[in-house]
Amino acid sequence: MYTSRDLIDIHTHSTGSRHAYSTVTENIRAAQALGLPYYGLSDHAPAMPFTTGGSYFLNLIVIPREWENLTFLRGAECNILNANGDIDLEEPSLSRLDYALAAIHRNCMEPTTPEDHTNAYLKVMDNPHIKVLAHPDDGRFPYDFEAVVRKAVDRKVLLEVNECSLKPDAYRPDAKENLRGLLEVCKKYNAPVILGSDAHFHTDVGKHPLGIKFLEEMDFPEELIVNFHEELIKFFLTGNLTK
Repeated sequence: MYTSRDLIDIHTHSTGSRHAYSTVTENIRAAQALGLPYYGLSDHAPAMPFTTGGSYFLNLIVIPREWENLTFLRGAECNILNANGDIDLEEPSLSRLDYALAAIHRNCMEPTTPEDHTNAYLKVMDNPHIKVLAHPDDGRFPYDFEAVVRKAVDRKVLLEVNECSLKPDAYRPDAKENLRGLLEVCKKYNAPVILGSDAHFHTDVGKHPLGIKFLEEMDFPEELIVNFHEELIKFFLTGNLTK
C-alpha cells in the first residue's frame, strides 16, 4: 500500500466547460479542504461543443495564484483534432497557461485507424505546452502503447490515470484493460504517470481512490506517481509558473 500523500489534481472542470457544475471557487475550496498544496483548472478548449473560447484562457490570470496554503495552476484540456496532432487552442492563450492536457474526444475527432491515433498522440507531444495526455485509455481509439510511452519519456510528457475512466459507469470502452496494458509499458520505460480526477463537480476534486487502488494492484512504482512527489510536480508542471 502506498504511504505517500496525494498533493495535486490538475484535471478538473468548472462551469466554464458548460457540462460541469461547480464554480472555480467551489473547486478551489474543495481542494483546500483536502489539504492539497496544488490545484489546477483545466476547462475544455473551444472545439468541445458549447464550451469556452480562447479569451477565457487568456483571462485566467485574474484568478489569484495563492489561496492560503494552495497554489492555483492555470490549465486547459485541449482537444486533439486529427492525426497531425493539431489542437484547438493557439497562442497567445497557450503561453499564458502553466500546462495543457491533450485528449482525444469522440465529438472532436472521429475514430480512424490505430496508426492515425498513434500519430495523433506522437505529434501532439511535440507541442511544448502539452504536459499530460489525458485519459489515454479509450478503447474507441486504439494506439501503439510502446511508441507513445517512449515519446512521452523523451518529451517529458505525463500519462494520466483518469479517475472517471475507472468508475463503474464509465463510458470509455475497455478503459481498465487498456490502462493495464499502458501501465505495464510505463513500468518498462520508467515513465511517470499522474492521477487526475477529471472532476465535473467539486465533490470529486482531488479524489483519486480508484486510480490509487488500480496502481497498487498493478504494483506500479510509487516513485513514478507524480502526485506523491513535490519534486516531480515542480519538474513537470510548475517549474516555470506564469505570474
